[in-house]
Amino acid sequence: MQTLVQFLPLTPLMQALRAVALNDASLISLGPELLQVGLWLAATFLLAAKVFKFRTD
Repeated sequence: MQTLVQFLPLTPLMQALRAVALNDASLISLGPELLQVGLWLAATFLLAAKVFKFRTD
């Protein structure tokens, strides 16, 4: 279960927030976390665009 949770978008977001708050991390050092959150955003946007079609009847 922990392996699955590691791939959810909240995990890298919390890791990035923790690094900024506790270690004064820069955006460059948070590249992997930001990339993972960005990939989640892109994937869910593309899935939503495919599943939900707007019709003007």
